[in-house]
Amino acid sequence: MTTLQLLIVCLTIIVVSAIWRFPGMVKSGADALSGRTLVVHTRQPDDQTIRGVVHTFDDQLVILRDAVYLTKDGQHQPAGGLVTVPRANISNWQELPVAAVN
Repeated sequence: MTTLQLLIVCLTIIVVSAIWRFPGMVKSGADALSGRTLVVHTRQPDDQTIRGVVHTFDDQLVILRDAVYLTKDGQHQPAGGLVTVPRANISNWQELPVAAVN
């Protein structure tokens, strides 16, 4: 097997694994992350960090329920209701494991 063939096989495995793990990231409209806890970091000038349970996660927006704003001094401020964040305003996000949420 040549280096190019090996590279193609590895890239195919990575892409298939990513689609299988996060099907909602592909524009299928499915909420693969629904019910999971995310920490979302927004872009400037908002520059907020929000933790919440995913209500909706699609190619346009993320809606979090039971959300709290995480402040720079480590405090949690309840957001109250649903928090809607346009995907274009998200600089990065991280899924939290179940054990880390409590």
